[in-house]
Amino acid sequence: MTGNCGWGYKNSSTGIIFTVSSTTADGNNQSNAGICAANACGGIQFTANPTNWRVIGTRSGNDAVEGGNQGYGLDISAPASNTGVIAGDDFRGNNLGPIHMPAGLGNIGVDAAYFGSAVGSNIIGPEILPEETAPGGTAGQDIFWGDSTAHRFKMNNNNGGAFLIPGINAAGVAGNGVKLAANGIDIVDAGAPAIGFTMVNVTPVTSSGGSTTNDQNLMALTIPAGSLNSVSRTLLVQLAGVYSTPAASTTAVNVKLKLCTVSGCGSGTVLTLANVSSTALAGIQATNDPFNLTFNISTQTAGATASFEAHGNLTIDISALTTAAEGVFADGNTTTIGTIDTTAQLFLQTAVAFTVASASNVATQRQMIADTVD
Repeated sequence: MTGNCGWGYKNSSTGIIFTVSSTTADGNNQSNAGICAANACGGIQFTANPTNWRVIGTRSGNDAVEGGNQGYGLDISAPASNTGVIAGDDFRGNNLGPIHMPAGLGNIGVDAAYFGSAVGSNIIGPEILPEETAPGGTAGQDIFWGDSTAHRFKMNNNNGGAFLIPGINAAGVAGNGVKLAANGIDIVDAGAPAIGFTMVNVTPVTSSGGSTTNDQNLMALTIPAGSLNSVSRTLLVQLAGVYSTPAASTTAVNVKLKLCTVSGCGSGTVLTLANVSSTALAGIQATNDPFNLTFNISTQTAGATASFEAHGNLTIDISALTTAAEGVFADGNTTTIGTIDTTAQLFLQTAVAFTVASASNVATQRQMIADTVD
């Protein structure tokens, strides 16, 4: 069935039962500009209110309906009581799309027996939905339409209310998280998700020794890339060790916790998160006196220029007897500490320093635990 300047098949009757069965019903002979106005030609058009109709193609791959140069393949614009079944292999539409079914129609079905297991897989051409006001919802039906107020797709499933349908403008990175875009509807790539972890080091490390007041590295842990790359992500760090001094020592003991981009914190970006000192020893000799540091490190700003709130306490024995009560010393941080790239792998380094140099000053760290707590 072919319409040179119109529709291959057009029905304007009501209340009938009929079947359109053909390998091709087209209105494709419309190559000359100006022959047809928009919507004026195409494959099949229903403008009245037929009932129980079927559009049937073949299962051999022939076209069931072919639209004209200015038309739809299948145009159903009848009132809401319209009922029928689309059962064809291919629906082709040129300028206006393969199938046009305005919102608010009746029970229009798709016969999966003709489409095979992938229903609609052979619908060819762009799907064009003219924008319309929201239709009323109906229990047991799922409705999809182009909304004239939101100017985007909406749906109403089982009369549960109208919902906007989100989209994504560009493919993100596999494994990344998602977040709402600026319009509050669509989604965008949110970057690598924060990775929680617990790491423990129980291999004792002793300071390098020598008569120095410089920092001496003790234990270290590796922080996986992205682990701190989330605002409010908090890392709880706990460490324990012992220290000794010469007789009649007046040194203070300083314990530091550093976050850096290069293992050992000897180069690259280095942040000193904890820098806590005891008071000076009162002319005594410490022998394997214990010290402990507990610190909470919270990401205040994430990303390539991340900064942190870092606070905690040093508990340390500063008497001659290891059984004596320990002193507690708080950090002196009064602002955020930054900046460093939390999307990359980082290193957490413990260091100790003595304020009075002596070759007899020595510290051994015996435990280090880092644990994300959120």
